[in-house]
Amino acid sequence: MLKVVGVFIVTYIVCCRDLHYMQPQPYLHLSGRSHDGSRDLRYVNKQHRSADCSVTRPTVQYNRQQLLALRKTTRTTVSSELFDSLRRLQLLRRRRGNRGGAGRRTYLRNIPVIIRQRTISRQGHREQRSSVLVRPAVVRYCKEQRHQRVHGGSEDRNTTTAVPPTLYVLNASAITKPHAVEHLASDLSGYVVDIAVITETHLKRKHVDHSFRIDEFSLFRRDRVGRRGGGVAVYVRNQWPATIWTVPGDDIQFELMWVHVQMKNEDVLVGAVYHPPRPTYKSSEFLDFLEKSMDAVSVEFPRSLVILAGDFNMLSDTDVIPRTALNNIVDQPTRGANNLDRIYVNDMCYTNVKVVTSAVKSDHKSLIAYTGPVLHTVNKQRERRVYRRRSPTQHALFLKHISQLKIELPEGDDLQTSFDSMYTVMHELL
Repeated sequence: MLKVVGVFIVTYIVCCRDLHYMQPQPYLHLSGRSHDGSRDLRYVNKQHRSADCSVTRPTVQYNRQQLLALRKTTRTTVSSELFDSLRRLQLLRRRRGNRGGAGRRTYLRNIPVIIRQRTISRQGHREQRSSVLVRPAVVRYCKEQRHQRVHGGSEDRNTTTAVPPTLYVLNASAITKPHAVEHLASDLSGYVVDIAVITETHLKRKHVDHSFRIDEFSLFRRDRVGRRGGGVAVYVRNQWPATIWTVPGDDIQFELMWVHVQMKNEDVLVGAVYHPPRPTYKSSEFLDFLEKSMDAVSVEFPRSLVILAGDFNMLSDTDVIPRTALNNIVDQPTRGANNLDRIYVNDMCYTNVKVVTSAVKSDHKSLIAYTGPVLHTVNKQRERRVYRRRSPTQHALFLKHISQLKIELPEGDDLQTSFDSMYTVMHELL
């Protein structure tokens, strides 16, 4: 009840300030509830009474909505004494804040932002050196492309990441076999290969290039001299210019060929290697020549992607990596349980390496190094299974046999033993 009285006191003050022009001073008369249940306040204006007569003016009636409207239009401030009285009577509700400071946000200010590259101080930074030979000028390409940004005005956008070429590596065991080139072409087309490295081509001077060309590809080859077998070849798509790059002081006894490919303003140097299991030279001589070749590559193509792929046979990673400063990305066997065919790169640009069975008849499996969606095997695999032929005569004889068959189980055996005996009989019939 006290709260209701307090509300009417505040309403009374507001109404008095709004109707101050009316004389004499009015007062409020509280009536009962109206027909709709809301409280009505009636405004009664009376003059001062005299000794002989009194005058009463018509009554003015206000409902709740009209009083609330008057409260919003008036600009009268309530005195502090009234607030103290209402507070002592415990009629004053706690005032709420500005709803998170919404009433104070009169303007929006810009937040200063520093848009420049921060210089990183390397004082006191000590890098750990590896025992393996490192060529900083060579180990580049994809890392720079991923972090490169273009600043134009107030916008920053990432540049397109340079995707390395899809690489295909196979020891074909002679592409001079019948239909070997057609099978190789189906692999290159099915896996959308950009560069293919083929070892053990068995090509000689008598084999002309146009007999082993593949549509949309350029052929580069290096044949073995003085002995049969061996040889390496590289297929590159025609859309990219490619040439053979000769190492200074080249030696024809080593089956190592370098092909320079220009892909979208990027240099890619592909080295095709075949190291036979029983070479006529010493392995140390080949490793020395390989190291010399890598030194020449780092000088001639300091910002290129270097790929060294092929069949290394008995050469292990501990022999190749210290001499070339490249990383092996193949960790699966390609011939039985042996990891003979490998791919070495100077930057880990490839996200996937897949080992598949090639359509070319060979005892080696092929390698596919790529970056992007997962590749699915496109070649069909042949499997031999043994089955028993069926004929109407055999079917009739089988029905005649089972009609005369009598299956007798001992009565003393348990359920499991009886089921096992029945299962054995049925398995023999099938």
